[in-house]
Amino acid sequence: MVLGMRGLLALGMLLVVGCSDSTEPLPVSDSSVPSCTITATITADTGQRTITGVGNAACDHPATISIEVCTQYAPAGAPTFTDIMCTSSSLSSTMSHAVSNLSACLIGTDKSYRAQVNVKIDGVEQPQKLSATVACD
Repeated sequence: MVLGMRGLLALGMLLVVGCSDSTEPLPVSDSSVPSCTITATITADTGQRTITGVGNAACDHPATISIEVCTQYAPAGAPTFTDIMCTSSSLSSTMSHAVSNLSACLIGTDKSYRAQVNVKIDGVEQPQKLSATVACD
């Protein structure tokens, strides 16, 4: 088969169009970035009049996990909670970490208690988690 000038030009144009000078790297997924599950729980021991807030982080890759757990209270019907006590801990090169915070229930009744959990994974702040609320009456 013999190509005329138009055929060669058309072929050449196709080759030019098909080439790329891009030096941008292709996107690569980074499987070393951990995916983590974070939970906040609270339990009340009405006999001992204590509450225990727990923050837990479980990751699929080793990471530096920093957790702060604050036990909080609010008078019945109040929209905002106030910290009773906060405690924190950090572990490096771990896939899971849990922090407990044992606090005394406050004097009086009609208060709600919860745990507020703040977590950083490899220095990156994660969305805050709140436990359900409990009473300590």
